[in-house]
Amino acid sequence: MGFTAKAPRFMIAYKFPAEQTTTQILDIHVQVGRTGVLTPVAVLRPVRVAGSTISRATLHNEDEIRRKDVRIGDTVIIQKAGDVIPEVVSVLKDLRTGHEKVFHFPKSCPICGSPVSRVEGESAYRCTNASCFAQDRERFIHFAAVLDIEGLGEKVIDQLLEHQLVDDPADIFTITKDDFLSLPLFKAKRTENITTAISKSTHVPLSRLLFAIGIRHVGEESAIELANFLEAEMHEAAEVHHETNKSHHHEQQGAMDFSISAMLRLMHRINEEKLMEIEGFGEKVAAEITQWFHEEKNIEFLKKLAHVGLTLQYEPRQISSALKDKQFVVTGTLSTMSRDDAKAKIRKSGGKVQAVVSAKTDYVLCGENPGSKFDKAKKLGIKIIDEKEFLKMLK
Repeated sequence: MGFTAKAPRFMIAYKFPAEQTTTQILDIHVQVGRTGVLTPVAVLRPVRVAGSTISRATLHNEDEIRRKDVRIGDTVIIQKAGDVIPEVVSVLKDLRTGHEKVFHFPKSCPICGSPVSRVEGESAYRCTNASCFAQDRERFIHFAAVLDIEGLGEKVIDQLLEHQLVDDPADIFTITKDDFLSLPLFKAKRTENITTAISKSTHVPLSRLLFAIGIRHVGEESAIELANFLEAEMHEAAEVHHETNKSHHHEQQGAMDFSISAMLRLMHRINEEKLMEIEGFGEKVAAEITQWFHEEKNIEFLKKLAHVGLTLQYEPRQISSALKDKQFVVTGTLSTMSRDDAKAKIRKSGGKVQAVVSAKTDYVLCGENPGSKFDKAKKLGIKIIDEKEFLKMLK
């Protein structure tokens, strides 16, 4: 039956019950995401849940609000889904006073005022304006976060947009020191740090770029699978080129063209059926990827990234017998590397990374202050390793 991008199709996970508590919904706001999806968010009376204070919780979509009959003013039970994301579990209808208000989903985007639409077969409403400011802002934030550009957080991005220094994420790499110095609270040292961070981010792995550009339904793990597939296709193309040009000794034989331009040429030839050969990729994911790479504005965006100096970093996989096909969860603070670095090493060595601990997990790599994942691993009898043992496994 195989696997999806997140889970095996042939298994069901039985999880430990999440900690729950009650609070009141003070209001319901609507947020606009980078793909235009309108997400209702409950504003809660602050309450402590699973180690942190929660004041907001996603209500997912209109169907979910109707199914649970959530109203403004309701007393509700909340928990952290996966011990991470706050969510409303149910409404305590017996505690209603009659002053609760039914929430009506907006007919227009709360940011740009454009009409919203709901595609048949989907649960989400979307803003119909592709140039909606909220979508642009979220795309910038996502792009900078995935490329791990230190110092380029939400507030700085808001300043860049407000002062019209950027039109799309590619413009991040063209911002000068003088541009930053013209912004409030930017002095020489802060400007030097952020421009250095931007410069370091111009050489990125293909998987990171595929995640950063924000293709619908392509998350971090899906981007890695897609990158592995494309890299294999590029290798095959290089080998064919080598065989074809064996007699031309003056040419560079078998060299792999690993660039944004090469990726665009490759994606122009690949159809949905070919993409569905990737493990975990169904019709919907394959269709979204194909459509994204055939839209002219997206092609121009990638070409612009190449023009401003963004290059792809090729890291051949070095399969380790100790890590091959093993499932890892990384938690806590590591001393010699970041968690992202550890995950990259695991994938490069043939292992896989999970977000949560389950019976399918082979190892939990723990640093300092590991949290609830460490406790779950102990309860499930999962092997827990420290950083020193992990580094030995890589050798």
